[in-house]
Amino acid sequence: MWPWWIGVDPANQGRGGGDALNDAVEAAVIAAAGRVLVIDTSALPPLARARTFYTKRRYAECERVSDFYGVGDDKVIFAKRISAISPSAEQSKRQVKHGQRTSSVERSDPSRCILRESLV
Repeated sequence: MWPWWIGVDPANQGRGGGDALNDAVEAAVIAAAGRVLVIDTSALPPLARARTFYTKRRYAECERVSDFYGVGDDKVIFAKRISAISPSAEQSKRQVKHGQRTSSVERSDPSRCILRESLV
């Protein structure tokens, strides 16, 4: 089971707690043979620091879903490849594991990534 929401109390931010939480989540995903970690957060100003945190941790902003949480409150989706497997090896592995269906995360530029699904 993965956490639905994590965060550090504003009074305790800037002391490494967020780094420790994120490191633990990434380690758990790697231990479970995960490849990509997807995180979403709000676009509201109070969560600007969280968005900056993920960007500094090398997460790419993949998408924004307008008005997801409420009018004017977009959902911001970040992703980060965390496996050591190369994309070509990963693609071959996925084709074998999932038959004819393949999917990949591609970055069209440093700040965007695209989830593509295709049938072989």
